[in-house]
Amino acid sequence: MEGLSGAESEPFTLFDVDHLLGLGNSTADEGAIPVDVWTLARTSGLVVGVLIISTGLGLGQSQQIIIATLRALVQLSILGVILEPIFKYAQWWVVSLYVLFMATVAAQSAIGRPRYTYPGILWHMCLAAWTAPVAMTAVTVGLVLQADPVWEPQYAIPLAGMSLGNAVTAMSLSVDSLLKSLKEGRDKIELLLAAGASRSEACSEAVREAVTVAMTPTINNLTVIGLVSIPGMMTGQIIGGNSPAAAAKYQFIVLIMILAACVLSAIVVSLLAVRALVTTEGFVLADSITRQPTAKDFLGGLRRGVACCCGHLYRTLCCCFVPRKRKAEDLQQPLTEDAA
Repeated sequence: MEGLSGAESEPFTLFDVDHLLGLGNSTADEGAIPVDVWTLARTSGLVVGVLIISTGLGLGQSQQIIIATLRALVQLSILGVILEPIFKYAQWWVVSLYVLFMATVAAQSAIGRPRYTYPGILWHMCLAAWTAPVAMTAVTVGLVLQADPVWEPQYAIPLAGMSLGNAVTAMSLSVDSLLKSLKEGRDKIELLLAAGASRSEACSEAVREAVTVAMTPTINNLTVIGLVSIPGMMTGQIIGGNSPAAAAKYQFIVLIMILAACVLSAIVVSLLAVRALVTTEGFVLADSITRQPTAKDFLGGLRRGVACCCGHLYRTLCCCFVPRKRKAEDLQQPLTEDAA
């Protein structure tokens, strides 16, 4: 079977600078141009150009651009170091643990995007990320591509990453829409519940709207794919030396997997949220739905907390190391006793 990358990996050594930084061409095909440290150094010229434009226009984003670029380089380098031994040994339990770690990080990232939150949202996001995207990846690798073994890291890890990356957006959009509907349409839902409707019947409209909102970006991407832009995976395969026809087939499989993962993850997290916020007694726990703290609120609270801690520390140090001034009554007391 034609793989995502056609050449075998070279031995991995910690003393090889390019491998240590994840910059080597050990997984590149013969047709791919090798990328080393100096190639990336030449790429930094583009970053310098962006910094010059940002400074010239007074955008005030130079520091953010530098930090983001360095973070991307460090994170991708660490990813290359981590994946190298996983790809080399290809043990099912190592691949499973890494995919589980990816799903947990995806869930953690998804909870910060909706405008509203509620108790238990992290657990629900984790359940949705652990089930739908991972299941769709397993179906794609095992039944569609028929890779042997199913946990082949060459297929499982990249496909799981693409599935989870898109599922994060779907879960956050669905939760945002659903929580808004539950909070603003509380009276309507409780009226339906009082009339004898079940939770699924009373919240069906809100759930349908949430899943529709979550599906919209993926469907829009499907309608323009190949016309407006060449997708990332197809681009990587073409650069790696595969034929455009083979890359297009793989890309179509990936797009369908992403669509299924997004729909299922949005449905799972929406149903879990309804189960947590709509009681069997016919009440919507709208008071449990609160607005997410904004970045400004978070930074303001952090500054106030740091200032409070510094104030307590200053007062403690003053009490311990600075001699306390004696009151006037304490200074006059010995004199009065001597006079008597």
